[in-house]
Amino acid sequence: MTKSEKMKLRKKNSRKGIMAAAILIAGIAMTATQTRAQIFPLTENNWRNPEFVARFLGSYGVDTSTNPAITAEDRAFFESIVPLMQSNVGEAIRQLSAATLPETTAAFDYTLGNLYFQTRNLQQAIASYETAIRKFPNFLRAYKNLGLILVQIGDYTKARQMIIKAIELGGADTDLYGTLGYCYLNAGDYGAALEAYKLAMVFNPDSRDWRLGKVQCLMNLGGYSEAAGLLDKLIEQNPSDESLLLLQANAFVSEQKTTEAAANLMMVRQMGKANAVSLTLLGDIFVNQNNIELAVPYYMEALRASGLDLSRAMRVAKSLVNRGAWEQAETYLTSLENEKMSELSEADKLEVLNLKASTALGQGKSDEAAGILEKVVERDPLNGRALLLIAEYHWKNNDIERAEIYFGRAQKVEDTRVESLIQNARMLVSVKDYGKAAKLLNEAQLLNPQPHVGDYLAKVEAAHRASQY
Repeated sequence: MTKSEKMKLRKKNSRKGIMAAAILIAGIAMTATQTRAQIFPLTENNWRNPEFVARFLGSYGVDTSTNPAITAEDRAFFESIVPLMQSNVGEAIRQLSAATLPETTAAFDYTLGNLYFQTRNLQQAIASYETAIRKFPNFLRAYKNLGLILVQIGDYTKARQMIIKAIELGGADTDLYGTLGYCYLNAGDYGAALEAYKLAMVFNPDSRDWRLGKVQCLMNLGGYSEAAGLLDKLIEQNPSDESLLLLQANAFVSEQKTTEAAANLMMVRQMGKANAVSLTLLGDIFVNQNNIELAVPYYMEALRASGLDLSRAMRVAKSLVNRGAWEQAETYLTSLENEKMSELSEADKLEVLNLKASTALGQGKSDEAAGILEKVVERDPLNGRALLLIAEYHWKNNDIERAEIYFGRAQKVEDTRVESLIQNARMLVSVKDYGKAAKLLNEAQLLNPQPHVGDYLAKVEAAHRASQY
C-alpha cells in the first residue's frame, strides 16, 4: 500500500475514529454505571455481627405503650423458661409453643419469634412476629424485628413497610433508618435512600454500612465529588478493600478525573485484585489519553483474566482498528484469538477476521488482507463489510471487473448497500464512467440522502454532460 493509499484509509477511518472515541467514553461510563449499580451487602447489620444480634434480641421484657402488657401469671411463666432460653433453646421453644394460644398475649408470639430466630428458623420467626402484630397492632419491636429479618432474606418491599411502621411508632434509631435506606437503595429510589442514610448517620456517623450506602446513593444521583470524598475515609480505614478503590475510581471517571482513577486502578492491580473490568477500564483511560501503547498491555491482561465480557473485548478491538493503531490492533487480535476464540460466537469470529483484514490493509499487506476476507465470505456470503473491503482491494489493484462483482454483492446487503453504491460510483468515476456512476449515486441518495453525496453527484453529472460533447 502506497503512502497516499494509507492516508486515504486513515482519512476514511477518521470519522470512525471520532465515533470510536465516543464509544470509548461511553464504555468508561458504562463501567462506572455497572459498579454503581452494585449493592454492597450489609456488614455491620447482619446476623454474623454479635453486636447487631444482641441489639436485635434485646430484652425479653416489655413496656405497655408500644408493647403488649403481660399479667403476673405471664411474667411468672417467662421467668420459669429464662434458664432454658440460655441453655436449651429447643426446649424453651417447645414449652413456649405449648403455652402460646390465640388468646394469649402477643408477648408470647414475639418471644417465640426471637427463639425461632436464634435457631435460624427464619420463616417460623416471621410467622410468629406477624401473629404478634395481629394480636397487638402497635407492637413496635415486632415490626422492627420482622423488618430486619425480611431485609436479610431480600424481601425489601415488605421490609420497608415494617420498618416505616416501627419508625412511626417511635422506634427511630440507626438500625431502622439505615436499613430503610438499604431497602430504598435496592428499590432504586436513591433520593429516599440518601435521606434515610443521612438520618442513620446522625445516630452513628462512623457506620461503614451507612457511609457506603450514602456513597452509592450519591453516585447514582450524580454527586460524584462528595461520594469520592466520603470514600477517602472508608479507604483509609480499609486500605485492602479493592471494592472501595474501584468505586472511587468510577467516581473519578464520572468527574473526568482520569488520572486519579488510573491511580486507584493501578493500586488494585498491584494488590493482585484486578479483574477484567478494572483492567479494561484502565486500558480505556490510557486510550482516551491517546496513549495506546500503554493501554494494550492492560487490555491483553484483561483477556487472560476471568469474567471478561466478550462484547467488551470486541469493542476494544474495534476501537484500536478505528483509531488506526494497526500494530497494536494486530497484537490484541492475535491474543484475542489465542485466549477467547472458542468462546466467541460465529458472528464475532467473522468480525475478528474482518478486523484482522483491516489491520493488514492498514499496514500495506493487501494480499494478506484479501486472503482473510475471502475466508470470511466463504463462511458468510452476505457479510457486507468483507465484500466491500474485497471490492476495494480489487479496485486498488486495477481489477475493475472483479471489484464491480464484489461491489454488486455488497449492494445486496442492507447494512452496506448505500456505502457500496457510493464506493462503486467513486471507482467508476476513476475510470471516467460518469453516467453509470451518476446512476449509482442517485440510487444511494434515494435510500439515504446525504449533502456531501449530493454535492458529489452534481459534479459527476456535470462531468457526464461534458463528456457527451
